Amino acid sequence: MLIVLLASCGPQCDCYDPLIHGQGADADADTDMDTDTDCDTDLDTDGESSDYDLLIQPIWTVNCVACHGGDQPVRNLDLSVGHSHEAMVGVTAEQVDMPLVTPGSADDSYVWHKLQDTQGSLGDETGVAMPDKFPALDDDELKLIGSWIREGAEP
Repeated sequence: MLIVLLASCGPQCDCYDPLIHGQGADADADTDMDTDTDCDTDLDTDGESSDYDLLIQPIWTVNCVACHGGDQPVRNLDLSVGHSHEAMVGVTAEQVDMPLVTPGSADDSYVWHKLQDTQGSLGDETGVAMPDKFPALDDDELKLIGSWIREGAEP
């Protein structure tokens, strides 16, 4: 079980800042979201949500879904809510012969290498670090993802 808890804020939260989360000054201000939501009350605390839902999925949502979501996600990798886990865990990457996520081993997970910008060491000389169009994940986000993978990549 992950023991680190970070606020899983997103655009629906008062504390969400598009500049901090890589959305830039041109972020669409006309979104139809409830901005009166307090981060603490936005978390599902009824015991039905997993650590993945609360800690990992928000990272994909904020940093990845702009490209890896919607009707035509890049490389058919859909990281949107309800699809991300099954799209990565045990699924072989297109670029190299390695699973996107190997439960128990971040070093054997292509996604981990893409986030660390070490995909070249695997033979993927043309690939770029992810996220491509947004700032790199911060140390806390990387620690959460690394821990999630090493601890079994549970949904």
